Amino acid sequence: MKKLLITGSNSLIGKSFLEKYRRFFLIKEVTRKHNIEKTLKSFKPETVINLAVEAKKTAKMWDSNLVIVKKILDLQIKYKFKLISTGSAAEYGRRNIPLTETMSLNPQNIYESTKAAASMMIAGYSREFNLKSVIIRPHCVYGYYSKPDRLIPIIINKLKNAENLKIYRGVQDYVYVTDFIRFLFILIKSHKKWNPGEIINFGSGKQHTNLEVANKIKKIFKFKKNFRYYNFFNTKLSSDCWVCNNNLLKKKYKFKFKYSLNQGLEEIKKLYEKNSF
Repeated sequence: MKKLLITGSNSLIGKSFLEKYRRFFLIKEVTRKHNIEKTLKSFKPETVINLAVEAKKTAKMWDSNLVIVKKILDLQIKYKFKLISTGSAAEYGRRNIPLTETMSLNPQNIYESTKAAASMMIAGYSREFNLKSVIIRPHCVYGYYSKPDRLIPIIINKLKNAENLKIYRGVQDYVYVTDFIRFLFILIKSHKKWNPGEIINFGSGKQHTNLEVANKIKKIFKFKKNFRYYNFFNTKLSSDCWVCNNNLLKKKYKFKFKYSLNQGLEEIKKLYEKNSF
């Protein structure tokens, strides 16, 4: 049984991956309180999946998004494991066309800049030392374990509790977490295809407006409460174009998405009902 070491296992992606694929691998979870080198030395994983991220608390972004990556890369040189690390589509900044892997990075805030720096560090280390590493830049991954401050759980909880809800202009390329973790599984199995420091954008290639998302949730969950829509951006980071060019994903890795936004929301509804929503 192959050994995996996972950082950030308490995240949406981490929890979902462990639930579905724990039986396929021998997995060790690493948190901030662990000595990662000691764990690597004793456990000897074939692959490390780095899901550690801090998107909200500025003071923690340097350590969570960048310092840990530097530590993992130094250890990768020493212990020769394979590395899958998650970046972010936000590293590219705001564009008016679909995002491709060859675009220059144009971060607009501390979160985006720390994620972009980490991606570039992985790419540089991997090419200089010929390390087996890939960086996945996902678009908006959502699922049952999404943090409550994300758009979809905000809409669900506000409408469920008949609270006032404001929806603002904006779009996202939504990826249901089951599709994303399935790709992680595929990547682990197809490591011979990797190029050192390869970048892979991960998105459906379709974008949905915030208004569409709110209307879909209201219909699927059968909520009665109405919401108020404002046809303007409420943050300077919002955009009318936020979508993935996923040609590399489809052509090189033959990946096909199984979940539309509707299907993903239907699955979330089932899980809420199963857990006494």
